[in-house]
Amino acid sequence: MSAVLAMTAAVQATGELVALVDVADALAPRSAARAGVLLPRLLWVRPTSLLDGLRAADWVLDAGGFGLVVLYACGVVTSWRKSVRGEAPWIRLARRAERAKAALVVVGDRPSVGTVAAVALAGERARPQWIGGERGGPRLFDGVRGRIVVARSKLGPPAATADLPLVAAPACAARRR
Repeated sequence: MSAVLAMTAAVQATGELVALVDVADALAPRSAARAGVLLPRLLWVRPTSLLDGLRAADWVLDAGGFGLVVLYACGVVTSWRKSVRGEAPWIRLARRAERAKAALVVVGDRPSVGTVAAVALAGERARPQWIGGERGGPRLFDGVRGRIVVARSKLGPPAATADLPLVAAPACAARRR
């Protein structure tokens, strides 16, 4: 969700609207606001199933006017392939996104979209960051640092990679700074 919030804030900074189809019901509005998301410029859809989420994303893309549409379904299903048969829904959503001139981001626990995806991203395991602990003193948790790496891209040379560092600081660390 940290990457989604960072993308949302960046897209909103350009003046575009963002739609989050949150099948996992994972958005914490306070955290989103702290990450720079403008909540009045965010359409937050909370479907109860992956199929309803696919329909909602389809309708949002069909309506147009959004620069970014995110389908967030981490932890919702153990196997996307069983819930969504074949690549037909993904092809339909990709075509809708192209027509709407919108970026479509599908976030899940494992690769799901297959060859339809223009870019496939992979998250690397996050590591906790600590401060203090010198001379036997207490160590304080200072957030988590992880990475998102371009795993595959149809848009550039196959050997091209890029990293996006993510930092998710706890509320106490944000107040301290």
